[in-house]
Amino acid sequence: MSERYFLIGTDESYEPVPLMIDVRKSIKEEYLEEGESYKQAGISLVNIRNSFDEHDKYPDIMDRGIFMLSDEAYEIFKLYEPATVIKRVLLMEENSNEVYEYIIPILKRIDCLSDRTTFIRGRYIDKGILIGKNIPDTALFKIPNVDGMCTVARLDFVESLLKRGMKGICPQTLEIE
Repeated sequence: MSERYFLIGTDESYEPVPLMIDVRKSIKEEYLEEGESYKQAGISLVNIRNSFDEHDKYPDIMDRGIFMLSDEAYEIFKLYEPATVIKRVLLMEENSNEVYEYIIPILKRIDCLSDRTTFIRGRYIDKGILIGKNIPDTALFKIPNVDGMCTVARLDFVESLLKRGMKGICPQTLEIE
């Protein structure tokens, strides 16, 4: 059976999203890899800039620097990948007691990008083409050596998110060869 896949991240029109100001102090991206995640704390605190906009939106998927799922999106993800190692992130607004919890799933990096993929501005995917035989049976994974959005989701997972009303999600269709 041929699966369909999507690049998935935060919808850029879903604004304003919170701006994380010290994420690199609390979360080391190199520790968000399989085999390295034990070096990252189980729960990290990240400050977010108070934009003084009471309309800040907290999307169910945030991929500004680090891929994170809201608690609601994580509950759906667990249905597909219950054994995935996770790290928790508490986003805390400056000068406020508001705290928002997100989950960082430690995703497999799967080298499955076809040579026919086209890029813009360096290594940002313009038209993504995946090599189907290189993709294992997993609902969510990352493509290595790509800038920008690099998290790939299988169709059934994306449908589950959308059917449950998850907000701020941008799926971008990928082709399979």
